[in-house]
Amino acid sequence: MNIENIAVIVLGVLFIIYIIWTDQAAKWLRYAVSVAEQKFGSGTGKLKLAAVYDMFISKYPMFSKIMPYFAFETMVDLALEWMKLQMNNNPKFKDVIEK
Repeated sequence: MNIENIAVIVLGVLFIIYIIWTDQAAKWLRYAVSVAEQKFGSGTGKLKLAAVYDMFISKYPMFSKIMPYFAFETMVDLALEWMKLQMNNNPKFKDVIEK
């Protein structure tokens, strides 16, 4: 087996790990964003982002060192869109968040 084949296999495995982690991180971020919204309420975006980032670096210390902050913000924005959709479509979800 030559070096190119090994490189392709390693990159493939890393890509699969990335896809799995991204899915898990996205689900976790949905939770974290919901918790922050429930705790701080609307109009506190920067405070909520800081709180979610603190939770993130506690949960995923290794990834927080290699993930650029703008990538984290993008993932949080996606989680926020999900949360807003849930709040619009599910009154019980909205009630829990807005308690």
